[in-house]
Amino acid sequence: MGDGVVEFSFADPPYNVGYGYEGYEDERVDYREWCKEWFGELRRVTSGVVCVTPGTVNFLDWVEMERPSGVISWTKPYANSWNTLGRPNGACAWEPVLVYGKSKYLVKSDWIEASLDHGEGLSHPCPKPMKLLKQLIIGFSGVGGQVFDPFCGSGKIAVACKILGREFVGTEIVGKYVREARGLVEKAERQTSFGQMEMNVHQK
Repeated sequence: MGDGVVEFSFADPPYNVGYGYEGYEDERVDYREWCKEWFGELRRVTSGVVCVTPGTVNFLDWVEMERPSGVISWTKPYANSWNTLGRPNGACAWEPVLVYGKSKYLVKSDWIEASLDHGEGLSHPCPKPMKLLKQLIIGFSGVGGQVFDPFCGSGKIAVACKILGREFVGTEIVGKYVREARGLVEKAERQTSFGQMEMNVHQK
């Protein structure tokens, strides 16, 4: 990819906590060096803002690696981050979204409330909520702009781009996730086309 060819990039990388992703084991001894490598490429191909969701577990490492321009607080209503003994259980009630670069659009808030999506039948173990993705896309890209995600996972950001009128390009190494993502995008295309047809009928 050439320099600055996409307007906005979003990255939700593996957190290096031993999670299994359909054959990809999330444990790397060179995790920080690996992140520096792909993040450098992400900055190179993006003309605008890059957002990274590092999880709370890697938050400080990312800040040390490269200081962000800003931080968005993503809060999850109804998430229970503490068990009955008052100890963390790993299900954080908030996560940071690191912002790198300067947006040319008006970002109305540094706080996004978005509950985790459940019951979608997706194989990916931790897809980000559609509401969160939509708000980031709206805040850091314009209609017709290109959005890039190097860790597509479930493909929900591709669907969000389809709904919001953005171009999308992404990569994913797990074939099963790619097939499911294509299915979600095709479903969104059918729904979008049907909605446009209904609008035309009402306008006539």
